[in-house]
This record gives sequence, structure tokens and C-alpha cells, in this order.
Amino acid sequence: MKKKMKLRKIIIAILTAATSLAAFAQNADYNELLSKGKDYENKKQFVYALGTYYDAVAAEPTGDSKEAQDAFNALSDSIKNGNPGIGEFDEFEIYDNWLVFCKEYEKYWTEYSPRAIIYELERDSIDRATKTGNYKVSLKWEWSAKYKRISEAVLAGLEKSWQDDWTGIPKRWPKESAYMAELKGTRPKNYTPGADFGRYFTSVTDTYLKNGAALFQSYKGDYFDEKDFRKYPYYSIIPAAFVEGAYSIDNWGNQQSKSGCLIDLKVKISDENGKTLYTSSRISMMGGDESIYGSVYIFKNINQATMKLIDSGKAKLKLDSAFLEYGNPPKSLVSLEAPEDRTWLKTLPELKIDNTKFVWGKDKDAFDAVADSFAGEILKKTMAELMVDVEGGTFQMGDNEDEDASPVHSVTVSSFKMMKHEVTQNLWKQVTREKEGRGTYKDDTMPIVRVKLKQVIEFCNRLSELNGLEPCYSELEGDMKNVKCNFKANGYRLPTEAEWEYAARGGKNNSPFKYSGSDNWQEVAGESSYKPHEVMKYKPNALGIYDMSGNVREMCWDFEGKYSSNAVSDPVNTKTDEYDPSRILRDRAYGESERPFTYRTAYGSDYGNDKYGFRIVQSVR
Repeated sequence: MKKKMKLRKIIIAILTAATSLAAFAQNADYNELLSKGKDYENKKQFVYALGTYYDAVAAEPTGDSKEAQDAFNALSDSIKNGNPGIGEFDEFEIYDNWLVFCKEYEKYWTEYSPRAIIYELERDSIDRATKTGNYKVSLKWEWSAKYKRISEAVLAGLEKSWQDDWTGIPKRWPKESAYMAELKGTRPKNYTPGADFGRYFTSVTDTYLKNGAALFQSYKGDYFDEKDFRKYPYYSIIPAAFVEGAYSIDNWGNQQSKSGCLIDLKVKISDENGKTLYTSSRISMMGGDESIYGSVYIFKNINQATMKLIDSGKAKLKLDSAFLEYGNPPKSLVSLEAPEDRTWLKTLPELKIDNTKFVWGKDKDAFDAVADSFAGEILKKTMAELMVDVEGGTFQMGDNEDEDASPVHSVTVSSFKMMKHEVTQNLWKQVTREKEGRGTYKDDTMPIVRVKLKQVIEFCNRLSELNGLEPCYSELEGDMKNVKCNFKANGYRLPTEAEWEYAARGGKNNSPFKYSGSDNWQEVAGESSYKPHEVMKYKPNALGIYDMSGNVREMCWDFEGKYSSNAVSDPVNTKTDEYDPSRILRDRAYGESERPFTYRTAYGSDYGNDKYGFRIVQSVR
């Protein structure tokens, strides 16, 4: 009964939120941003208020930013309800204020780039004769977390309020600018496709920088009626910050297109002291938010000293400068076959974007960071209670009576920590933020099941990050057989097969039992059942670790393979069959006959079922 109560307390600790928050944050940037946000709100500059409150939360992603969180949420909720800010708006005021709001929105995202640039710097080739190397920069953009959170509220609110007679706000806004009506040209009466095309569009003579909002004129075809683009062309005025594809017309009236955006930037390689070692020429950003394509730049003839800095992680790629192009494009664009060619962009005016207002690298939603900070504090305490110290030692691994577990051989393992029970449905949900459990039986205190290898290692890395530890796994993209595990990292990971069996035997205690903790199977695994049971329900082994002879089968990191008779230290089987890269499963699952803890089977990385779970370990060396 005491064991059950202790488990319930651990579950409650994870589920229960702390109620006390610090009255004032100590972060100076946070306080300044909060003050600016309030000032914008008082001036009814609601877009700038939203953005600045968000920045305040990002500057202090903990419970200490509660005032900024509340201010952002209050304003965001009001906008979602169809209001262009805080306040009461009658049927005339609501249109006027939404028009002002939309124009301010376009100005804000001109100043603060809505895109995050994802980058990678890797060696491309070397020249042994000159002792130099070429390094490839891969760049891709995606919408920033800040933009996605704010735009979600704004688009939902405008859709709720928009009326057919709101002629100043295009139905397709923000894919068409709120300044569109002001910038429309007129087609000449005697219009001739191709020859008069320029006259038609150059009738738009106003500036493309309206009150701080940079705009872009994009040409597209209207395919109704005769479906002849040259007879029925039209143009759109788009906020330059939101352009995902540029369109133009050649001298024959044919549509030309260029994927990507209007961001043009330079990157640099800097050392640990911030000294610039190499700077690129201007790079036009290609690809798109959902595109697999991007921009590539090659740093050529990098000297040997800098190569060593890059390869050791002591020199990194940074943003040097960024620009937003806008205006009226030329009649023809460069071909898509030459993505590095920025000739057409050179004809456009541009704005320099402040580097501090540009997202460089993969960003994280500020409110998610707050949730992670809070969850991390709780999980640190929880995991400290759940991890058991296993002192390293030498033992005889295997079972000569089982062909799959033979021959018995001497194995030495280093000290490590192991979770005293299998990862539960509740812990999985807390770390992954999944609302539902997995498998047929989803009680919070039952093991998580029906998980694939990639999901498990992502869980391990995320739990490590939440606890302020170094993640163990890398190279998660692509084939799972190529994933790397850093055993020197202090984060969470799957156990090796040797670690699992050593712990099941009771570690240095080397208990002489057939099952983990007893010769009586029912003492450690309970009656045979056709569903999993609550973790820590039955007797633990000598280390205080539960369910290593029952409940669900448990994943190990090693690939499947035969034992060697040689004595080994900290073994990990990294050799795999190219066509069947299965990994080791240990333990017996519910509904199966009793088996000794030496029993081995295997699992495929893309397969999970109701009988496969896992527990985690930590290296301490």
C-alpha cells in the first residue's frame, strides 16, 4: 500500500502546477519590453503591443513573465473574438479600426522579419595541394514561432468580422495588401497584349513603401472567361514580408515565376571571440516554408586554421546582414535553374533589417518555452526520485540453456542510473504534450506502449532538455540505423543490453534468482494477465528496480546479434543486417508464459505494439 501511495504522489507531482510566482522579474530586458508593450497598448498600436508582449515573454520564459503572458493573452483573445484590439467598436468603428490594424500589421512585419532562417555549415571538399577547403552553407526559411502565434489570432479575428462591403481590406489579406485599393492602376482603352503590357502596369506610380510597410507588385493570371492570361492579366499588391513566390511578365506577355521570398542576406563565419573570419556575398533566399529546397552558398578556399576551428565547433555561421526587397519587379525574372543568381533583385529597392529583429536559426515558441521551464522544474524533482544508482561491476552474461542467450561470457559495465520502473503513460504525456495515451490500456500508471524507436529517442532528448541535461541522440533525420548515441552525455537514453541484464540481476548483488528479484515469478510479475499492470505493483529486485520479469517487453539500444565468448567492457552491438536492422528487446510481456530475465527477442525500429515499452538510463561516467 505504501508503494502505491508513493507512486500516486509522484504522478500528482507531475500533474499539479505550482501556484506561487515571483512578484517581479529580475530580467532588465523583460521589464523594458513589458513597459514598451503597455505603452503601445495605451496608444492603441495593438500589433506592436502584441509583438512586444511576446518578446517580453521570450526574454523571460518562466513564471516570472506572468504579467506579459496575461497581457498578450488578453489582447490575443480579444482579437480572436473579432475585435481589432481592446475596447468596444460599433459597426462603423470596427471596419475603420481593422483597416488601421491591417496596415500596422504590414508595417510591423516589414520591421520584424516573420521568417526564421534555418542554416547548416558543413565541409564540402578539400584541396590537399593548397591545404584549403570549401564549406557549404545550406539555408532554408520557415515562418517564425512568433509570427505563427500572432497570425493565428489575427486571421481568426478578421475572418470572424470581415464583411463583403469592407472594400479596403481584401478578402485574401494578408496575401494582398490593405494598401491595394490605393495602388490600383487602370488599363488603357486600346490595350494590346504584350506590347502595351508595361503601360498597363506602370500606371501604378505611387510609392511601394507606405507608412513603413514595404509592398511588392506581383503579376498573376486570371483564368476565367477565355482563360487567356495575356488577355486577362491582373496584379496583386502584396506585403513584401509575406511574399512566397514572385511573378512577372516577359515581353510577350507570358508569366514568369520565381519561388522563394524577398529576403536577401549575407552570412559570415566567426570565431568564439566574435571575430569575422569569412563573409559571403549576397544570397537570395529560395524555397519556402513547406519546400524541401533552399539556398546554397559555398565558402571557397578556407585556410587550414579556420577549417580546424569550424570542424571543432569553435567557429560558427552567423548572420552578417539581411535585406527585404520590395517594389515593382522587372518584366522577366531569372530562371529557377539559377537560384544563386540575384540579378533581378538588384533592380528593386530594399530595406536593411535590424539583425536583432531577425530570427537566425530554429526558434522556439516563447509560451512553449514557459511551459517547458515549468515542466522541467517539476520533472527534475520527479526524475531524481525515479532514477536508481547502479554501481558498475563485472558479471556473467547470458544463459547456456538458451541458444539465443549463449554463450555465457564475462561483461564489465560502468556505473549508470536506471529508472526504477518503465516509462509510464503519464510521464510520456507530460514530456511529449500528447493529450492521449497510447495503446489499448491507457491508465496513467501503466507503461507507455505502441511507440516506435524514433519517438522513443525524441522523448529521451526532450526529457533531457527539460531537465537541463545534454541530449544523447543525434542524426535523427533519415534511417534510424544511422542515429548516433553519445554515451558520454548525461541525458536520458535507452539502456544497452548489457546494462539491462546487469540491472535485472541486481547489479553487484548478482542475485542468484531465475527472475529479477525472486525465484517465484508471481512475486515479481503477478498472475498471468491479458493487460499490463500498474508499475511498481509487485516486488522489486535487490536494486529497488521493478518489473524486469514482467509487464511489457523493453527496448534496448543494441542491434540484434549473437553473443561472443570473449570478455568485454561496456559492449554495444552496433553491427546490423542492412535489410533487417532489428534491435534487442528484453523482459517478458503480459499474457506470455514466465521466462527468465536472460530471455532475448528483437523489435523493428518502425514497429510498436501494445506489448512493447521501455525504461531509460543515464551515464554517470
